[in-house]
Amino acid sequence: MKKELFILFFLINFFFFNLALGQSISLSPASLEKNPNNTFSLTLNVSSVTNLFGVAFDLNFNSSLIDFLNATEGNFLNQGCQTSLMAAENPPGKLIFGYTRLGSSCGGVSGSGTLAILNFQTLNQTGTASLTFSNNKLCLLQNQDCNFVLGNWTGANINIILDNTPPSPPKNLVVR
Repeated sequence: MKKELFILFFLINFFFFNLALGQSISLSPASLEKNPNNTFSLTLNVSSVTNLFGVAFDLNFNSSLIDFLNATEGNFLNQGCQTSLMAAENPPGKLIFGYTRLGSSCGGVSGSGTLAILNFQTLNQTGTASLTFSNNKLCLLQNQDCNFVLGNWTGANINIILDNTPPSPPKNLVVR
């Protein structure tokens, strides 16, 4: 009897955690090299979700190396429904992000795709800025209610370097 209970407990936990943690959210590209004072974009992708209704997270980064500019909607969550996106940096180095469908009658979206594009600028310093997630939750719609799950979240690293490559010589240059 104990063996059967153990197996049942194992199977329930296995399926629960696979369903709850199967979703993944990632920034792309995961690694990027940029010069100081340049803009760049990171794509916020989601994969393997079922009935995604909303997403919320904090994105932490070194505000002495990069600055958040803005966020724009991707083409995944807004399928067939109005959405609301909020992205604000407060305090510096902490982006608070929330994005949801409006009205539970819209239902959730399943599959994989682009949630948003996050735009940043490197500052006048060199170094590596790691972008990491915290306070992250996905809202999966079940019977008109949010079932909050964690999922698997992958951040990004931005390596800010000085470009020491010498300029190319002009064409048709004659050296005497």
